[in-house]
Amino acid sequence: RGALQLHYQPILAAASRRVLGVEALLRWSDPERGWIPPSEFIPVAEDTGMMGPIGVWVLETACRQLRIWLDGGLPPIQIAVNVSRCQLETGDFAGEVARVLAETRLEPALLELELSERGALRKDPAILAQLRKLKALGVRLVVDDFGTGEAAIGNLRGHALDGLKIDGSFVRDAKDGEDGPALAAAMAAMARQLRLQVVAEGV
Repeated sequence: RGALQLHYQPILAAASRRVLGVEALLRWSDPERGWIPPSEFIPVAEDTGMMGPIGVWVLETACRQLRIWLDGGLPPIQIAVNVSRCQLETGDFAGEVARVLAETRLEPALLELELSERGALRKDPAILAQLRKLKALGVRLVVDDFGTGEAAIGNLRGHALDGLKIDGSFVRDAKDGEDGPALAAAMAAMARQLRLQVVAEGV
């Protein structure tokens, strides 16, 4: 019924405030209940097997929007799309990504796939195979909501990752208290040592 929408949140360079890219955020507007948060409907979509087709719709819609912006004369920016673990476990997600990139005539490096720390950084053979195919395509892989999942830090190795996003809870805590700033700084320093781009959520 066209109730799903994508909103685009800018990703800014901290020093220059230049827009480096945008993150596509899935939103659901219900005529009776109003805006339903993703924390409510995404788990249901995953449990019912609907996340696959929804994820493909998100990918297609986001990439088409970036093509419209580029054709309109805007400079190249990256577009980030969240990927659910179930999308990587079943089917040929890398093949879908390759198809969408070809149809929208986008350079693979302009697409950034955000992977859940809870799901994507485990030694699952099916997931690892999909991640290798995605890296071969040339898309960027980023760990989303870093610091809140169950993955060991050692799992960052061997995934050919390009960056990580420090979860917004650590960013908020960095404003006060003794531990908040230290935790955020430590995660940023670790990422830099691993040559990963760092994004802080919710600044």
